[in-house]
Amino acid sequence: MKRGVGIIMMVGAVIVLAGAGVALTVTGFLPKLLGLKPPEGTLAAQVEKVKPKEPLTPERYYDVPLIIVSLDTGGHGNRMLQLAISLLMVNREDAGRMHSFLPILVDAMQVYIRSLPISETASVSKLNSHRDEMLARINAAIAPISAEELNLRMVQQQ
Repeated sequence: MKRGVGIIMMVGAVIVLAGAGVALTVTGFLPKLLGLKPPEGTLAAQVEKVKPKEPLTPERYYDVPLIIVSLDTGGHGNRMLQLAISLLMVNREDAGRMHSFLPILVDAMQVYIRSLPISETASVSKLNSHRDEMLARINAAIAPISAEELNLRMVQQQ
């Protein structure tokens, strides 16, 4: 009786080890454990490709100069919106190159803000809800480089 239990345990251990070996090979982690490069298309190769983010430093921020937008009031006077934003760039080099993209960025922001209803620009909280769309438009305007985050520094309506 004891011999049969021992054989079953040995067969079970071999099956578990074989299954673990197959799982490590399929995911690509076995070659990595052996010091080899993981095969393309495996989970280990994707994990290896993920580039560590650059640390958050003041040099990664780009403060966009004050943007002044004339709002459409539907013929009920003139309204101006003053908007100051900061962009968190992917790296310091991109922040240094942002000055050459400034006219395109300002144009993209003015076009988007003018398209909003006047009620959406009335408060910071309402304008804050459009942050993702503004960031997407900015990234489209400065296409070779990109910003990770948009921060509203000042919003003032007159």
